[in-house]
Amino acid sequence: MIKAIFFDFGGTLFDFYPSNYQILGSLARRYGIDLLDTDNILSKAFQKQEEYLMEIFQEREKTEISILTKQDWNNCDQILLDTIGVKKKQALPDLFDKFQQRMFKFQIYPDTIPTLKYLKKKGFFLGIISNLNKMSQISLRYKRLEEYNILNLWDVITLSGEIGISKPHPEIFLKSLEKLNGITPNQSIYVGDSYIFDVLGARKAGMIPVLLDSNLGKDYDCLKISSFQDLIPLISKLNNEEILS
Repeated sequence: MIKAIFFDFGGTLFDFYPSNYQILGSLARRYGIDLLDTDNILSKAFQKQEEYLMEIFQEREKTEISILTKQDWNNCDQILLDTIGVKKKQALPDLFDKFQQRMFKFQIYPDTIPTLKYLKKKGFFLGIISNLNKMSQISLRYKRLEEYNILNLWDVITLSGEIGISKPHPEIFLKSLEKLNGITPNQSIYVGDSYIFDVLGARKAGMIPVLLDSNLGKDYDCLKISSFQDLIPLISKLNNEEILS
C-alpha cells in the first residue's frame, strides 16, 4: 500500500529554463560548431555524461562520499564539449556558468499544484528530496514553494546541502523516510526526472522509483509517467484500487 510520495525538485516539480539541450546547442553555435544532426548529437553527449556519472557513483558506492565536487561537474561538462566538438578552453567555464545561472530560473509545471493538492487531500504523505548544496539555491527553493502557496503541503523536505549526503546515495532517501514514523520504503514512491540520481537512488533505498519522462523515450527498467496527472492512476494501480476520485 503506497502511503508516501516523494519528489525531486528541479525538472520534476519545477521546470528549469533554458533546457540542457538549449544551453549546449546555443554554446555550440557560439563557438562556430554547426551540428548537422543536432538532436542526435546532443542526445549522444548527454548519454556519455550519464555513463560517466554512473561510473563515479559505482566507484563511490561503498563510501559515504556522494556529493559531486566542482571538478566532477567540470569533467561532466568537458564530456559534453568533447562530444559536440568544442575545443576552446573558455568554453568549459562558459558552460559551467550557464548551467549554474539556470539553477535560479525555473517555473512550475502546470499540472503540479492540482495533482499535489489532490494527493494531499487523499491522505498521502508528501516529501521533497533534492540535490542542492548552495545556500542561495536552497533559500530560493523555499521561497518559490511559498510563492506558489504549496510550502504547507510538504511533510518532509530533505536537501543534500542540509544533511551532507546527495542522491543517488540511498541514505538521503532513508533519512527522509525516518521523518515519517512508521512508513517503510516499499510504501513509498519517489518521482524524479533522472535515471541515475532518482531511479537508482530510490531503488537502492527500497522505494518504488517512478521516472518522469515527458517523451516516454528511452526504455528504462522502471515505472514511467509522462506528466504529473499520470501519478493518480499509477498509484491506484499499485494499491489495487479503483482510480482515485
